[in-house]
Amino acid sequence: MWRIPTLLAAAALTLAPAPKITVLDSTFYSNVSLGATRVNVVYDPTDQNDDTKIPTLAQMRTAVDAHGTDTSQIVVLDFEKFYLQGDSATEQRHLTSMRQVINLLKQIRPGERYGMYGVSDHYDSKYLADVQSLEAGSYAYFPTNYTSTSDTAAAWTATTTTKAASARRVGAKPVYLFVWPEYRQGGFLPAWDSETTSAHPSFNHELSTVESQGLAGVVVWSMAKSASNTEWTNVVHDYLTGVL
Repeated sequence: MWRIPTLLAAAALTLAPAPKITVLDSTFYSNVSLGATRVNVVYDPTDQNDDTKIPTLAQMRTAVDAHGTDTSQIVVLDFEKFYLQGDSATEQRHLTSMRQVINLLKQIRPGERYGMYGVSDHYDSKYLADVQSLEAGSYAYFPTNYTSTSDTAAAWTATTTTKAASARRVGAKPVYLFVWPEYRQGGFLPAWDSETTSAHPSFNHELSTVESQGLAGVVVWSMAKSASNTEWTNVVHDYLTGVL
């Protein structure tokens, strides 16, 4: 008789629905493992406040290899100082600089899938054609929506809608939204300290919103620190195993 419930349980696990979006991991918590596929975010190794500085090949290689040399991971270039914004001279300088960064990556990791952090949702509309040209070789778009301290669930959803529309104006590639699911006590807010309670409703909301809007997935980001609340990671685990 004991075999029947065992078989039923096995069948339930087999029939668990697969997650409808992809969860990618760019966290650096010392006490949390998401169990999701890693993504390699490459940070600007030069002065991030000086948009005249472009990394050398050696600097770029160090930045690309900083978190490992697994070439199966998608590379996301985080060079926010080169967003296509501002007056025409500034925008053209940023466009040229970002193309140089991409060329450096291609020398170091030829043929590797890559995208650019925030480029598809941080641009002036008059430069859309340049954004499309810059993103032509990218694997996917990576807009951002970290929850602000003034957000409600409805406000976060509205921002996601705007970010998704901005990326889709660039083209028809997959869209992965960068999110940061750590929350401050009292609701739908991010935690910069240890004052946290359960984040289940909030992160469930983010995943379901991204899913309902037809995006390809999320990239979960964090600083290099200890997570002040780890309950939200159960949401990730449940989602990846088809429980949610």
